Amino acid sequence: MSQNFYSLVKQSLFVCVCCCTVPLLSFAQPKGDQINYVDANNKKQGLWIKRDAQGVKLYEGTFKNDVPVGEFKRFHPNGTVKQLMLYSSENPLEVAVQTFNEQGVLVAQGNFYNQKKHGAWQYFENKQLIAEDMYDNGVLDGTSTIYWQTTPHRQTAEIKNWTQGKKDGAWLWFYESGQVRMNANYANNTLHGKFTVYFANGATMLSGVYKHDRRDGDWTYKNEDGSTKLVLKYANGKMLNQDEFDKEQTRQLNEQWSNVPDFAEPDMNNPELAEETSTHIKDPNDPSNYVDNPEEFVMREMAPGVDFDAQQENPNTKKQKSAKNTTKLK
Repeated sequence: MSQNFYSLVKQSLFVCVCCCTVPLLSFAQPKGDQINYVDANNKKQGLWIKRDAQGVKLYEGTFKNDVPVGEFKRFHPNGTVKQLMLYSSENPLEVAVQTFNEQGVLVAQGNFYNQKKHGAWQYFENKQLIAEDMYDNGVLDGTSTIYWQTTPHRQTAEIKNWTQGKKDGAWLWFYESGQVRMNANYANNTLHGKFTVYFANGATMLSGVYKHDRRDGDWTYKNEDGSTKLVLKYANGKMLNQDEFDKEQTRQLNEQWSNVPDFAEPDMNNPELAEETSTHIKDPNDPSNYVDNPEEFVMREMAPGVDFDAQQENPNTKKQKSAKNTTKLK
């Protein structure tokens, strides 16, 4: 599922439920006709159906003494059900909601309490579960989980924990194999504590410590065989041994350029056929070079100096997972 799709579904749910819980446009009807009926006390009773100016049905549901009861439906312009809402018989503030696309396929389900998300919410794409959230009175509270869409069985891609709308607790990324890729921790919405990145085989690639979103102490970069590649020292987010980092960056750049062949001599008689035989070297600071792997750019921001190309499980296969917005770290 794309990031935009996930956000759009979550935002649209609130609007749709609110539309069904505010007072509805009504016209008094004869008592013998129970459609859109308002009683002598100006309270809605029985079946209500709302249509637009072209006669397309927008919603239908039942009221008792001005309070929604039972099942309410909202519709797409093509007539398929958009939202299916079931109001609790014990408490009309409790509403179970299912949302469908125009093809009638489920895309989200969960509960509202007093027009706010409450409890577990699930999101789907192509009939597969792609994400789960926990809410308390309209704010994220508990564990959010995103799943890989490229594995035959449901495999976790990311786990993040929340306390009253703030990131709090363990934050984990996983390879498609199930192996942990990154293990970090949030405290009061800031990265705080140990931060570890692993190779696909489980060996440690990087280890360090965050203190309220800032790197602190030794950050150790390792090769896949376990040998130390580089140690960077930080104090409150400031690198203390910049010269070591510069040396490593220069070494990596020299390695890249050593593999670049000479340019082919252009055919001036037919310039359109002239092709460069050189290998393109991407700018590691340009996010546009990471369209196929946005995680790599984020990880480079968090862990400078790591060769993330070497950790890919299958470099010939484009791998994607649904992801939420990732906060740029200091």
